[in-house]
Amino acid sequence: MSSLLDRLRRYADNRGMMANLRCILVENKKHRAWPVLQRIGIDINQNVAAFVAGLYATHPEEQLLEI
Repeated sequence: MSSLLDRLRRYADNRGMMANLRCILVENKKHRAWPVLQRIGIDINQNVAAFVAGLYATHPEEQLLEI
């Protein structure tokens, strides 16, 4: 999973890619996310990884929490 997050972090500042990744979360817009998923190395049939990528795209800013 960390490899996926590393790949997503590389494109966190690319607003266009993040917008297209968010489309994976909407049933009738999923096709817009397919080229971006392929570019970052996620097969469109990997539903969990694609969903994680879409969720990441909704809020790509990270914060470390101290416990």
